[in-house]
Amino acid sequence: MKEKLKKILKNSLKLIPLPIYEALFPLELTGFFYHAITTGKLPHVENLYQPVSAQQFETTLINLKKKYTFVSYQEIVDASTGKKQLPKNAAHLSFDDGFSENHTIVMPILQKLEIPCMFFLTSEWIDNRSLFYRSKVSLCVNRVNQMNAEELKTTLSKIDNINIKDKQSMIKQLMNFIQADEDMVEEYCQHLGVDTQQFLQEQTPFLTSAQIQEMHAAGFVFGGHSVSHRKFIQLPPERVEQEIVQSCKKIQEITGQEKVPFAFPNSATGFDRKTLSEIRNKNKFLGLFFNSKGIIPDENFMFNRIWMERNIADGKPAKTWQAYLKHAYQEYTWKKILTWNK
Repeated sequence: MKEKLKKILKNSLKLIPLPIYEALFPLELTGFFYHAITTGKLPHVENLYQPVSAQQFETTLINLKKKYTFVSYQEIVDASTGKKQLPKNAAHLSFDDGFSENHTIVMPILQKLEIPCMFFLTSEWIDNRSLFYRSKVSLCVNRVNQMNAEELKTTLSKIDNINIKDKQSMIKQLMNFIQADEDMVEEYCQHLGVDTQQFLQEQTPFLTSAQIQEMHAAGFVFGGHSVSHRKFIQLPPERVEQEIVQSCKKIQEITGQEKVPFAFPNSATGFDRKTLSEIRNKNKFLGLFFNSKGIIPDENFMFNRIWMERNIADGKPAKTWQAYLKHAYQEYTWKKILTWNK
C-alpha cells in the first residue's frame, strides 16, 4: 500500500504546471547539455538515444535565449568564488563525448547565436583512436537489421547462445550488454562483420586535436569526460582519480587551458563528494565539476545539468525544452519529498 501511495504521489507531480515549479524553486543557474547534433544519420548513436537535428537544436537555442542569459564557464567560476554575480535567469550549455559534429554543425550555430559553450571529451576517443562499446553495439544492431535470411542463419550458427533465435532476440542481447561485456561485444562485431577500426578511419565520428584547437581558439572551453567513459561507481577511488586527472591533462595538452573543468560520464551518483573535493585540491589545474542530475543542488564545485536527449515521455525524447525543464523539477521535488525528514 505504501508503494502504491508513493507512486500516486510521484505521478501527481506531473500535474503541476512549470510556472508553479519555477515560482516555488527559483534557479540561479540552469544547465543544459547534449551529446549529438546531426543533419543525417549517426549509426554509432541512433540505437542508443535519438540525436537532435541541427534545425531543432537551433530552434531550441533561439527559444531558450528568449528566457535565459547564457553565461560562459568563466562567469560560472567567478560566481562560484563570489567575485561576480550571475545575471538573472542565467543558463549554461555543454556537450559530452566529443563527436565531430560539434565542429562541423554545433560550432557554426553557436557562433551565429553568440552562445558560449563547454565541450567535455572522453580522451581515449580524441583523434578517433577508439570506439565506445555502446557505439559498437549500435553498429551491430544496424547490421542485424540489414541482414537477409541466409546471412542471419549463418550468423546464428556462429553464436553459442540458445536464447538467440532471430533478429529480435539478437538485438535484445546486444542492447543488454554492459561495459563488463566488452569482449563479447567484440565477438559479435566479428560475427556480424562490423569493422570498428574501418568505421573510425572512414567516418571519423570524434573530434580531432586540430578541430579542438580551432574551436578553443574561437573561444570555446573544453573539459575532461574521463579516459574511458566507465561508470565511476563501479571503480575504486584511485582509478576514478586517474580517469579524472588524465582526461583533463589531455585536454590541457591540446588546448593549453590553465584550468580544465570535468563532466562525469553517466553521473556522479553514489560517489563520495569528500573524495572528489580532495582530488580537486590535489590537482590544482582541475576546474569545476559538472554532473547530469538535472537541477538538483550539489557541492559548490559541482553543477548539475539537464540532458536534452533523454527519453522521458513514454520511452521517447521530449518535444520541447520546457518538458525537459519540468521533468527536472519533478525529479528535484521528488528527491526533496523523499528526504524531507532525513
